[in-house]
Amino acid sequence: MSDIEDDPYKEYKVEQILDRRVNPRTGVWEYRCKWEGFPHEDNTWEAADLLNCPDLIRKFEDKFDDSSSDDDDGEYKVEKIMDRRRESGTVYYLCKWKGWPHDDNTWEPTCNLENYRHLIREFEEERERRRQQELESQRPNEDRSEVPARQSCSHTSVHSGIDPSESHH
Repeated sequence: MSDIEDDPYKEYKVEQILDRRVNPRTGVWEYRCKWEGFPHEDNTWEAADLLNCPDLIRKFEDKFDDSSSDDDDGEYKVEKIMDRRRESGTVYYLCKWKGWPHDDNTWEPTCNLENYRHLIREFEEERERRRQQELESQRPNEDRSEVPARQSCSHTSVHSGIDPSESHH
């Protein structure tokens, strides 16, 4: 084994995606990665959401994408991934089926969606983008360094029970 783990802060570059699988323990999609500058014996399985090589993943997945074929072989086709959940260690995706109303959406385990990795990838990318936007919106705005001026407001006098904003003539 090379010294691939010597520097925990070094960013390694994926040279090629070789294979894919659903990790049976976690239910997460993983890719077999060939690392740039390292021999094949240093190839590793990496969770899809930890990889930063969308072009290589897309190129690899395009080999498996047969969902765009128009031949009607009697199979249901996934139109869109709507949501994700984990149940008993298995990842499920809520599928919108092509030609069927949303009432007929179903939860499918990742292993049943082998031919729809591109839809899962799109869903996960959008989900991450929304999460990042939410984090950004929760971050304090550095431009707000000034404390806003105190607004005057009317109040009821504790002593007299009279609201000073009301004038009595």
